[in-house]
Amino acid sequence: MSAYATMTVGKRTQYEVKVSPEDLDFLLQWKWTYALSHGPWSGLVYARRSIKGADGSNVTVLMHRVILIERMGIVRPSEQHFVDHENGHSLDNRRVNDEGLAQLQWLTPKENMAKRRGIRCVPIRSGTVALEATF
Repeated sequence: MSAYATMTVGKRTQYEVKVSPEDLDFLLQWKWTYALSHGPWSGLVYARRSIKGADGSNVTVLMHRVILIERMGIVRPSEQHFVDHENGHSLDNRRVNDEGLAQLQWLTPKENMAKRRGIRCVPIRSGTVALEATF
């Protein structure tokens, strides 16, 4: 099993994010929250934060992109590429997963469809009630 650290994102509803130990302190310098991808029914949740753009508008910064670009130095090959989570877990932002494979990588939509899968994320806290999940 690959070593990892966890951080909690969100205020009322909270999710646990796995990160590599070498990235934890860097990521903790910002306040992170989460975004639901494709609406609440999809179950895909991503760690995110907001910054002000040049025109004063809010710009979303996704944690997995920060790790790939700023921490690992892997630039986005093209605008058509997006981040794939090798094990299908959108809140697993480690560099290497439990199988010893690169957890984060750039893929095209065609490449992603060829290996399509996803893991539904469950909050660890919703509102003021802690949740327990059993699988």
